[in-house]
Amino acid sequence: IMKVLKFGGASLQDGNSLKQIAEVISTTKGPKAIVLSAFNGVTDELNNLLSRILNKHFSEKQISTFVNKLKLEHLEFLKQATLECNDRVVAGIVTDDALHKVVGQCNRLERLLYGLRYIDEITERSRDLINSFGERLSVIIAAEALNHLGINCQPLEADKIGVVTDGLFGKSSAILPLVRKNMGRVVMPLIRRNIVPVITGYFGCDKYGRTTTFGRGGSDYSAAVIAYALDADALELWKDVDGFMSADPEIIPQARLIKHLSYKEAAELAYFGSTILHPRTVEPVLLKNIPIVIRNTFKPKGSGTVIHNYHIAHSVPVKGITYEKASGFIKVHGYGSGFGYRPEVVNEITGRLLANNINIKSILSAPTGIGLVFGKEDFDEAFSVLSRTPIKLVSGFEKVMDQALIAFVGEGMTREQGVAARVFTCLAKKRINIEMISAGASSAAGFFIIHRRDLKKTITTLYKEFFGG
Repeated sequence: IMKVLKFGGASLQDGNSLKQIAEVISTTKGPKAIVLSAFNGVTDELNNLLSRILNKHFSEKQISTFVNKLKLEHLEFLKQATLECNDRVVAGIVTDDALHKVVGQCNRLERLLYGLRYIDEITERSRDLINSFGERLSVIIAAEALNHLGINCQPLEADKIGVVTDGLFGKSSAILPLVRKNMGRVVMPLIRRNIVPVITGYFGCDKYGRTTTFGRGGSDYSAAVIAYALDADALELWKDVDGFMSADPEIIPQARLIKHLSYKEAAELAYFGSTILHPRTVEPVLLKNIPIVIRNTFKPKGSGTVIHNYHIAHSVPVKGITYEKASGFIKVHGYGSGFGYRPEVVNEITGRLLANNINIKSILSAPTGIGLVFGKEDFDEAFSVLSRTPIKLVSGFEKVMDQALIAFVGEGMTREQGVAARVFTCLAKKRINIEMISAGASSAAGFFIIHRRDLKKTITTLYKEFFGG
């Protein structure tokens, strides 16, 4: 059974985490490939550094200090993992090859950061390249530690082995047939020789070899692409949580583990705010019916959540409740009633957003207005793009801020009589005002928008309605 195992940043805290990962890998029988995120917090540090450089708050000396600190932290993780606690961290633990790779990556990062400071400009392309260094370092350190711990590994960078993308910086998509061909040429020979490939997640490269990332949390998607390309029998996503829960445990302490989800249910939960899974992870594995299993690195005997291509009936129509706290929507106002029916208005709006690679989470239209829902990462840019030049028949755009999007998810629930009525009746009893509603676009989910101050009360009310307690 061929498996792809992906370990996220929350599973990569320090050297002790590497030992736990080694235990998981060593007990996984059969051929396997590993996909890794950056160590916890590293990508955030790189992003923050870019912002400070852009705002001219970082000197050359500070850049050098930052990169040296990053290098020493990663070498310290390796020292912890191999149980060596003396000054031989460079001479005795790290092989010449691994040390050369770590130093080489850090020197390259330092030169790139100097260059960005000099030209005083950070493009989407340069941001993607800088943000890839967390993964580039993590695979070197992890592979070296795993080799010391008895697992024969080789680190691989996704953009060097042919994870080819469409070239959209910041939110690219893999070109699956090309990736499959390249994995067969580069990765499969290693697996046949019982070498475990340790592959960078989060990024690939365009046809010109330029690094492009898959967006925040994109290592899940990377792993799904690798699973597709290797014809894997299963994709295991190892995280610091037990799996999908019926609600956020921070709001609902008694939330239950969801043991089974269909591909559609998992995709909807991820799309509408659950951070456990990257929203696009399902896309590649769905094509080959590869099951996804979400497991806890620190509780490896737990059952986790299994995501597959069939629906398992649940005792209640709603399987999970999720939310996106920093949500908002844009109201489009027009001249006269009926402008919402005019196709040229919607075409112009969606065309502008498409031209700027902005995703519309949902669009609802009425004779006198149009409502556009965006993710927090696209909200401000969408308003700027739409407001830039006038649109015929549109009198103005209005930002509606401080909102939260709540979604209720369960395969087939929109066909079950009374689910929506139960949702809105229980909220009305608690005097919770709903700003916008969408139900029926998907057979597995419905959502609505409320003011952020009502978030906790709304989640608690819905959970009690469908799960009791």
